[in-house]
Amino acid sequence: GKRMTAKETAEHCKVCDLREVSCVNNCGETKLMLKDMDSHLQFDCFRRPITCKDCADPKVVFEEMEMHLADLCTFRFVQCPLGCGKEKRFFDLERHQRVCTWRIVECPLKCGIPQRMVECDIHVKNDCINRRVSCPLKCRGLVVFKHLQQHLQDVCNCRPAECKFCKKVFVKKQLETHHQECESRLQPCKNKCGANVPLDQMEVHMRETCVHRVVPCPLLCGLQVREINLGFHQQSECVNRQ
Repeated sequence: GKRMTAKETAEHCKVCDLREVSCVNNCGETKLMLKDMDSHLQFDCFRRPITCKDCADPKVVFEEMEMHLADLCTFRFVQCPLGCGKEKRFFDLERHQRVCTWRIVECPLKCGIPQRMVECDIHVKNDCINRRVSCPLKCRGLVVFKHLQQHLQDVCNCRPAECKFCKKVFVKKQLETHHQECESRLQPCKNKCGANVPLDQMEVHMRETCVHRVVPCPLLCGLQVREINLGFHQQSECVNRQ
């Protein structure tokens, strides 16, 4: 209502508290009186910055606060992506994943199969091919599981082993002693014919097949000759030869 010249009016309009202005936050309000701007920015503007109640960020846009709390706030709770079921604040998530019991870790026995940390002890105890197990044949040894079959077949001194003479099966650690006593072990012929004969067949060999056994001359000369020399005797020495 103040009376002024045209020039003064033009200058006054640039600073008048009743002139229309647009919201500085670009909320779309374009016909605010300058005198109402502070109130608008403080209470009405949906683009005004406000402070997040959780993370204390002072520059969250009012109309975006719900999205901020749900998706952007570093203090929001989120489920552990590794599947342990725990909820952690977003800012603490990276630290939690480094210690989470559901994180994937290398097997401590170096079998090459990754495991969840929470399952690692069970894996090492029951499943890992590099775990040590007791020999099922009771040899008192601890064997790496992946080598167990080889141990049972070729190494264990409690494995079954066949005697090379009598073909009976004994415990491997008893076999050497058995070989020294086995009735079927090979022995040099007592007549020194050069043959190695099973001990339990020695008498039959010496009586029936040994080339050094003494036999009567079939031409009835009365002499007894080694079987190996019988042909020569019959042809050259026997008094009853033809």
